[in-house]
Amino acid sequence: MQSGIRALGGALRERVDFPAIVGATVLAIVFVSAIMAMNLEFIGGDQFRWFPLIDDWMRGDFQLGALFEPHGGHRAAGYKLVFLLNAELFHLNFTAEKLLAAAAITASSYYFLGHLSRSGFIDVQGSSRAAAIAVIVGAYVCSGFLLVNPAVLNTVANYSVISMRVFNFAGFLLIFCLVSNHLNRAENWARFAAILLFLLIFSNFFGRAWSMVMLVAVIMSIIASDVIRTIETRRLAIRPSNVGLLLYCLVMMALYYSSVAGEEPAESAFSIVELVKFVAVIMSRSLTVMFRQSEFWSNDALGHHIALGLGVLTLYAVATVSYFALRMHRKSWVPILLMAYSVGSACLVYVGRALTESDAGDVLPMAFFPRFLFDCSVGHVGVVLVLVAAICRVFARQVVLQRAMVACVLGAAFAIGLVNLMAFSEAAPRVQRYAHGMNEIFFDPEADFSDLAYARRARCHSEELCVRAREIVLRYELLRAERRALEEN
Repeated sequence: MQSGIRALGGALRERVDFPAIVGATVLAIVFVSAIMAMNLEFIGGDQFRWFPLIDDWMRGDFQLGALFEPHGGHRAAGYKLVFLLNAELFHLNFTAEKLLAAAAITASSYYFLGHLSRSGFIDVQGSSRAAAIAVIVGAYVCSGFLLVNPAVLNTVANYSVISMRVFNFAGFLLIFCLVSNHLNRAENWARFAAILLFLLIFSNFFGRAWSMVMLVAVIMSIIASDVIRTIETRRLAIRPSNVGLLLYCLVMMALYYSSVAGEEPAESAFSIVELVKFVAVIMSRSLTVMFRQSEFWSNDALGHHIALGLGVLTLYAVATVSYFALRMHRKSWVPILLMAYSVGSACLVYVGRALTESDAGDVLPMAFFPRFLFDCSVGHVGVVLVLVAAICRVFARQVVLQRAMVACVLGAAFAIGLVNLMAFSEAAPRVQRYAHGMNEIFFDPEADFSDLAYARRARCHSEELCVRAREIVLRYELLRAERRALEEN
């Protein structure tokens, strides 16, 4: 009996990564608490264009092809489906988005932590594997992963649902882990099929334009892997499966761009110098946006932002050189993929704006928009992981110095995370009031949506969209809690 229990325990320890489960649970509590704290009921932006789908859905006239109709420069089949399910099951109160985000970030965090712990990416000399994964969790939670950043929180009440942004990134993180395993391990066709499936889902159903950056990062890692292998073996070493995966990524990009409705480009304002300044400002904002009341970090202090942003980019460069010089790619490609994704996202934002603006002076101020910060800052996690891993390897024999330096890096990251949490707690009530104010405008019986400025205050694009959306909300009794609160007031 006892021997059987011991055997079962041993089998569980081999198959179940308990430190990763504990770490993922900690992360889930942090992230899910932040997501669930946003108890909002409101609509805005693109969602106003999707209300006719609710009407068709409720009347039984819904056609699947309507999910794939493009709007603007995006494609949002998955978002529209979640929007419809939310209306059907939860009266459009964002519960569906929250549940999806909570499940996705928990699952991908578990897989991510398990991937890094099993690969031995961080080896804290003289410590147990549990201590090593504790360091990984600390880096993951504290290294500027700006889920709880107040500016990103404000995005909820302006452009999109933060939980869907988290859902997207959770999918990207899972893809990065799978791709890393594919590049560093023997070929496994089940894993390869999973990569193809997730790439399809998160490039043409979810992800929007951010998914194109994810695909570029994956392509770069595939090319880098085969180039490094060729150099190390001194013979051409290209894996056929890598060629297939690269071509598949290109097909996914072609499918996306072939079905989106882009704007007619104006005279381009693109400039390499302006690109560097734009990316630098975004990187600076990812660390200073919580000090929005500070004159030193105001939008007018452009020089301060560029200087700090260039410092952050230098840190990215140092981490990249350290990553390849110490051959960390043999353990995991995820940190460098995260870094490439963040820098690529910032570049994508600039290119998208520069190609639709004729005056370069109109582009740089857009770097201060908070809605871009989430995707442009997750690479900080990769930087911290690489720096910690580098310290552990370079100072492997000086254990005391090693642990002190690791503590300093994580302490700095924790300080940023703590300031974010404090700013989040102050910003949440303000965002709640802002959303409530939008609903007051939207449900006002005397609302004059023919006034375009008034319609925009309600976060819809035109009188027609406002009127049609309100009619459908009332007909199917959506946004019940918010309407009840407005009636009581």
